[in-house]
Amino acid sequence: MWRTRGAEGTAPWFFLSYAHLRGATSVDTLVDRFHADLSAALLRLVGKEHPYAHGFVDLPGASEASRRERRAAALARCRALVALCSPDYFTDFECHSEWTAFHQRQALVGSPQAAVVPVLWERLWTEGPVQAGLDRQALADQFGEDGLRAALIKPRLREEYERGVRRVAQAVLAAAERVELAPGDTAALDLRPSPWRGHPVERTLRILVLAYSRGDDLPPGCDRTRYGSRPQDWRPYGSDMPEPVAELAAGLVLARNLQVVAVEDFERLSDSESVVDRPTGPELLLLDRWALRSGRLRDRLLGYNQKRRHPMAVMVPWDPTVSDASAHDSELQELTLSTLNRAVGRPKPDFEQLRRGIPDAASFADQLPRAILQARQAFITWRHRSMRSAGAGDPFSNHG
Repeated sequence: MWRTRGAEGTAPWFFLSYAHLRGATSVDTLVDRFHADLSAALLRLVGKEHPYAHGFVDLPGASEASRRERRAAALARCRALVALCSPDYFTDFECHSEWTAFHQRQALVGSPQAAVVPVLWERLWTEGPVQAGLDRQALADQFGEDGLRAALIKPRLREEYERGVRRVAQAVLAAAERVELAPGDTAALDLRPSPWRGHPVERTLRILVLAYSRGDDLPPGCDRTRYGSRPQDWRPYGSDMPEPVAELAAGLVLARNLQVVAVEDFERLSDSESVVDRPTGPELLLLDRWALRSGRLRDRLLGYNQKRRHPMAVMVPWDPTVSDASAHDSELQELTLSTLNRAVGRPKPDFEQLRRGIPDAASFADQLPRAILQARQAFITWRHRSMRSAGAGDPFSNHG
């Protein structure tokens, strides 16, 4: 039986591990509902003896450092890890880190693996990673082929959902009775943990920058102070953004549990003899409108891999508060849109605003998730078309 260490009211009985977008202002409402239902079901089982029993779920809204401390402290003391398994769970950096930190705890009685309670949250189309040791069919038999999330959404499956919640509560109780773990390391969560093996390429992003550098002959009206020795040093928002826009984008991408493959100079990449004839993953182009005044740079964009019409998302940072820039606004916007329509293709209406000029750093941060979605969708669409035309299997299905 579990022997309590420290104050009984502080240690969570279970840690709810699930994949969610970082930077969100609130927890996923369906996960929050499941957490409340699971806590209530657990209390019905143990309430007389342990009225303090509760679980931990990560609530967004605090700083990254305090979030990590909160998660690490809960993982170091919880009795069970309840993993909401989904396709995204096994591509999520933080879920991998939570899973690893829990398994690193020393087992005094039993095994940490026996204290892991996997829950089928969403349908798994393939087996999970080998190191997770999951039986996909067994999970489907317990929680339904589409998982508990679908059962929670559909009123006709309410009884199936409630059975699943009771089953998870019983498994948490069984783990508490059979397994005893030493307190874990409260610094065990890595800032950048390795992803699960098989990290899919569509959850990566290559960031490209097409912009002037300080050594270029800049056109009239272009502010030289916003450029550095490389295109990647471009700071389109001046003093409102102390770091280059590419670095800001990379940090925000990492915060959403995506892997940044590289931050590169678009001109140098497009001029390289090593450029492959197919995309290797989603790409995001950060475009300086002023750069399209340069015939050299405009031709690079128009001529880049014409054979494949590269599936690329584009963001156009543009500061309209600069008087010289404002005077050229409509002309450069028209040039930008016409050039991109030829070079990359017309976007769906949902993504059109990314090209019309993003006015400040806060708007850029707000719009970046939309651009990531566009890059991912464009790459997946291109890949599926390529597979159909080639009649071959998916060449990207097992990266790692």
